[in-house]
Amino acid sequence: MSSAPQALDALARARRVWDNHNPENVTGGLIQLCRELVRPDWVMVEVGCFAGVSTAIFAHFAATVYAVDPWELGPERGYNEIPASAIAAAAGRFDLVAARYPNVLKRQGFSPEAAAAFAGASLDAVYLDGAHDPAGFEADVRAWVPKLKTGAFLMGHDLNLVGDPRRFLNSTAELRTYPESSWAFKVGQNDQ
Repeated sequence: MSSAPQALDALARARRVWDNHNPENVTGGLIQLCRELVRPDWVMVEVGCFAGVSTAIFAHFAATVYAVDPWELGPERGYNEIPASAIAAAAGRFDLVAARYPNVLKRQGFSPEAAAAFAGASLDAVYLDGAHDPAGFEADVRAWVPKLKTGAFLMGHDLNLVGDPRRFLNSTAELRTYPESSWAFKVGQNDQ
């Protein structure tokens, strides 16, 4: 858990992404999710960190936050949802955030490839906010669920865009939802 200076109330007003026209790209619901679920001894992964606003929030609650994002590698592989200049600026801002939080460990790369570097059943939570297309989101879910301990949480953002992630696992676990479209559910033995 971080004792970093940036207060949660300041982070609660911060915008998460480059294009702030979407009212769901704020952090109040994410802070609520963290207060309810994230524990100070957790080791977790955040996929899709961009400028690090949500990463800083996780750093206030978890012991270790692995931050996975392709940053500048995205445009090199044809990703064009966000302009390359905005991605480069976000990568620089992320580095400033990571420097303030010693419990944040940056892992530049694409989500499924990054997941391969983690041992099975080693994580307390994974928060998905990377791929938003159906195939990419399913690949993220399938890559990260085996890395979660039984009883750990799969969490994420943009439920309205990606749909219910439990469908890939045939899970009937309770799906918790939060303001600004964050979500979470507990992964059981049958989900892995």
